[in-house]
Amino acid sequence: MSSDSIDHLLNQIYQSLEKLVKLHRQLFENVCAEENHLVSADVKAIQNNLSEKEAILSAIDSAEHLRRATLQRICEILSISESSLTLSRLIGFLKNDSEAFAQKLKSTQEVLSILAKRIKEQNNKNKGLVDQSLLTISQMKKNIMGSKDQAHSIYGKDGQSHIDSSQGRLIQKEI
Repeated sequence: MSSDSIDHLLNQIYQSLEKLVKLHRQLFENVCAEENHLVSADVKAIQNNLSEKEAILSAIDSAEHLRRATLQRICEILSISESSLTLSRLIGFLKNDSEAFAQKLKSTQEVLSILAKRIKEQNNKNKGLVDQSLLTISQMKKNIMGSKDQAHSIYGKDGQSHIDSSQGRLIQKEI
């Protein structure tokens, strides 16, 4: 194959990376919106957000598949094993021939890395919100279940309340 074919494949790699950057930006916006929906406990918005996230992740998977297929063709042309050719190595190979194109790939790679890091941080933040909500719900359930289980022992034989005031109660009323 000619160098025009390699150049075409390299441009496809770059276009795939640009598409991945665009999709990761959408994903970042999605996980940020998810935080707002979680805080407001808007179940419908959370469900809609989840559907959008699934569509974005599916598009990311498709773009990544195309990028890998293109990379595999480049490896075949250059007689290099696919596992040994990373984007960083490809950039290194290109520095000798096309410094400008190598720089474009490098900056796109850096943007993609930054976006992935931010998405991961935001997902961890969202996970913390969900975990805290589950903990609160669990505690509320214990409080409700605890008051039901102990209802028969509110008053002792002497007619005095035997409720530990430090325990949570949904409703506590003494007559």
